[in-house]
Amino acid sequence: MRRLAEWIGGGGGDYCKGCADLGTDCGDACPMRANAPRTGEGVAVVRIAGSSGGVWRRNGFSGRLEGLSAEEVLARVSGSEWLDRDMLIAAINGFEAGMLAAAAKPADKEKEKNY
Repeated sequence: MRRLAEWIGGGGGDYCKGCADLGTDCGDACPMRANAPRTGEGVAVVRIAGSSGGVWRRNGFSGRLEGLSAEEVLARVSGSEWLDRDMLIAAINGFEAGMLAAAAKPADKEKEKNY
């Protein structure tokens, strides 16, 4: 989950959209395919956290990403009666960690530039 989120959060989703627009396919080397969730819980988290507004918390001053609202993600999971809550929480935590790592990279580069 973390690797997939880092890829998406680091601009990989736009890269993959470009491949689709060109009609190309990188096959098994594709990070989206290689790191795709393999459980219903993971699929649900990627679907909700990757495309739904209102599930991410942002800093009120800087607008910087601060994390996922696990409560909001859990509330939006459809079919949750057959999904394992502990696995959902683990998937949320992994996806959140990856997105936060990706969001921090540009900030880290900016800090390095200023020193």
